[in-house]
Amino acid sequence: MYKRRTVDCFDVMGLYNGQWEVVTSADNRREARALLKDYQENEGGAYKIKKYREKIIAGDYVPAH
Repeated sequence: MYKRRTVDCFDVMGLYNGQWEVVTSADNRREARALLKDYQENEGGAYKIKKYREKIIAGDYVPAH
């Protein structure tokens, strides 16, 4: 049986002074898209979602964010 060794993580990033910086993080795409929409409506400016994967170590996942 297949056991997944990674977990998907999502960062909402904003463009500040010409560089992309992490504004907030989410555990799933739906939550990340809701946060992205909030930032775009309230703050203005350029925002994006960056997806990355973190390894699950010894069966326990501890999110870095």
